[in-house]
Amino acid sequence: MKIPQGGLRIDSPSFPLLQAGISYWGVTSGNGNALGTTVVCADLANHPSFVGLPVKIMSGGAAGQVRLITIEAAGTVTVDSAFTDSAGAVEQIVAGTSFVILSALSGGGGSPPTPSVGLWMFGVCDPGMAGSTTTIVCPNLAGFPNDIFNEEFWMQVIHNNDAPGTAPEREWRRITDYVGATGTFTTDAFSANVEADDLVAIAHESIVGIEIIGYGTLDTSSVTVPADSTRAAAYAWENNDYFKGCMLIPTEGDCRFQPRPIRSYVSATGVFTLDEQFSQLPGLVDYVIVRSDYPVQRLIDIFNLVNAILFTTETGGTLTTDGTEQNVYINNAPSGVFWPRCVKIDFTNQTATEVVVLRLYYRIKSGGNLILQDTVTYNGAITPPLISIDMEPNRYGVKVTIEKTAGVNRDYDWEALYDI
Repeated sequence: MKIPQGGLRIDSPSFPLLQAGISYWGVTSGNGNALGTTVVCADLANHPSFVGLPVKIMSGGAAGQVRLITIEAAGTVTVDSAFTDSAGAVEQIVAGTSFVILSALSGGGGSPPTPSVGLWMFGVCDPGMAGSTTTIVCPNLAGFPNDIFNEEFWMQVIHNNDAPGTAPEREWRRITDYVGATGTFTTDAFSANVEADDLVAIAHESIVGIEIIGYGTLDTSSVTVPADSTRAAAYAWENNDYFKGCMLIPTEGDCRFQPRPIRSYVSATGVFTLDEQFSQLPGLVDYVIVRSDYPVQRLIDIFNLVNAILFTTETGGTLTTDGTEQNVYINNAPSGVFWPRCVKIDFTNQTATEVVVLRLYYRIKSGGNLILQDTVTYNGAITPPLISIDMEPNRYGVKVTIEKTAGVNRDYDWEALYDI
């Protein structure tokens, strides 16, 4: 009797040497996947695991090639890289193919390795997988413990097999569930279906320094308002300020890899207004949009508040006396601490017969009354006619009043200057 694929008989003295180098002879019972990374032989289910051993193809287009077994489940072994033919193209290992599993362990002696999780791994979507935004099946990543990738690993589509360069290619999504028996990943939803034969990367959060949430090509070059006018047609769900607080990063040109925070975004025109300008014109170049915690709105709020505090404003008008105490200027309920700088009143129209009293009041506690601080009486014509009432910082309220106590009612122009 001869040994399969060999010229030796079993009783040959050389047979023990051959037997020592081979752990299994077999013929495939079904077709492997179209990616050339699996060998199907139902009889393997009756034997111990051969993970960590080399498998050598003995017939067909990949005859003579050796690959390392990384996963074995239910009579199917998955290898570390695809088998190829004489032209270097992927070779599917079909039913009826002869193969052997060699006894030599990869990397020297010891127990065969079991699947282990790396911080970065490469996945191939199953050729029979139904398209889905959330359920992705990668048989070459089967065999790990259930849930081991949950919440700590991310998936990026690195190649859209049907339509290269289109969504969801380059998108990152967090993995929320993993089933080891089938290599099935559940993720947060991609913007478009992940489909059969797509290529993905699995990365641990410790090495995912950024999450790319958008990309494109600038068609307006500006240091402050670069634009990509094609986004509105390609990404209809994006609205104004969709990327507010994210980072815009050119990936080529004179500003390549310069991150700049996005202050605002106009979806109709694809205009990004940057909170900090580029160091020079970026050019009409490719870019990515990176998720960021840049607090753009909080900075805008602080900026507006500081500007308001430092901003001196003015109000004024003309008041006609009527013999009662009348308000010239009042801020009865300020929103915070402010500084009423001064009130100026023009006494040009006052004659020798008029007597006018000016009063200054402050409220110094919440809910309290306006308390008189100062009173000045002006008799007859005033020279020079412009009177200035200097005022102090205040929190709860202030007013200036005028009262004609003698003479004829006159018009008094006034102006108040204050910081808010």
